[in-house]
Amino acid sequence: MNEIDEIMEEIRRGPWRMSEQCGHDVRRYIESLKQLNTRYADQVEKCRKLQTAAAPTPSAHE
Repeated sequence: MNEIDEIMEEIRRGPWRMSEQCGHDVRRYIESLKQLNTRYADQVEKCRKLQTAAAPTPSAHE
């Protein structure tokens, strides 16, 4: 397994660990995700603004 594969595997394990922490209870899992969305809302918004600012704008001549 190369470094990229290891990174991808770690990313894929994340939701499983979160589900495991919630006892694989769907309602608890969703509530946990909602709490994370609230907790990190400012960071998500900053990231969206950066992505929008970095996105290429369509040319008026196209």
